[in-house]
Amino acid sequence: MRLERTELNKDAEVRLTYDTQTKKLMLLFPADYILEDGWRYKITATIKPTQEAYAKYATEGYLHVGDPNTGKTSSGQKGFYSNNSANLHYVLNNQQKSTMEYPKPVIQVSNNTGSRLPDTGGIGTTWMYKIGALLLVAEILSFAKRTKEKQTEKE
Repeated sequence: MRLERTELNKDAEVRLTYDTQTKKLMLLFPADYILEDGWRYKITATIKPTQEAYAKYATEGYLHVGDPNTGKTSSGQKGFYSNNSANLHYVLNNQQKSTMEYPKPVIQVSNNTGSRLPDTGGIGTTWMYKIGALLLVAEILSFAKRTKEKQTEKE
């Protein structure tokens, strides 16, 4: 990715890397790059919940609350931490200059309802109830008739 050309930095190509093993996102500037006064350097990443997060949400609900100053969908909101830690390590000329820890945001899982299930009830169940009631009445009448016949035989 290229940054805007300035008087201090005529041709600055910055590399953005992500290590899937360590889960570290790094913005690497060229050795001769000079930080621009008044500029804000920012990395933005879209974090997606894992299947494990969906499973945990289904069984336990949200486990964390977002740290203050982590955004409107995170700050003070219930969710899952999106990372174990967020640190800025500033290195100049291969020497560690500073480390800064950032607050931990949370993410929420989307409540996907999946495929729409067919409606239940309606005319199909109405007919089933009517047929069931008719069979019940027929059995009651049959039972009453048999009972009356048995009483008539005894007399």
